[in-house]
Amino acid sequence: MRKCQTFSWSTLLLLAIVALSAQGCFGIGSNEKQFAIGSNGQSVSVTQDAFNGKFYLTINGNLYALNGTTQTTRELVNTGNAMDPAVSPDGKWVAFVKKYRNYSDLCVVSTNGGQVRVLRSGNGSFYNAGGPIHNTYYWYT
Repeated sequence: MRKCQTFSWSTLLLLAIVALSAQGCFGIGSNEKQFAIGSNGQSVSVTQDAFNGKFYLTINGNLYALNGTTQTTRELVNTGNAMDPAVSPDGKWVAFVKKYRNYSDLCVVSTNGGQVRVLRSGNGSFYNAGGPIHNTYYWYT
């Protein structure tokens, strides 16, 4: 005897919810606003009225602040090597890492932009103490 499976109404409802939710991911029926285009032509679009406050992110190594309340964006750092942003508890600073070939620096910039301050530099040097080559470089994350 062959057993036949049937879909319940709850399963069909769940599939309909997933399909409607996926529309936003594919840009169908949304009011997305393009706010940045990377050097390789890749664009980033978001539905900016979907949140209140600010969101900090990096695109192609540059640090951006996305303000959902005013629906504006601002480039805070344009060095091409910024990554891993984190906002201070008081909301006044953004800490991030600047990545280089052999090391990284731990940096901070005001949430309003301005001069980047290096808190800790991982820059070092290579040296030979007999045997394998050693170094004094550090990686911050």
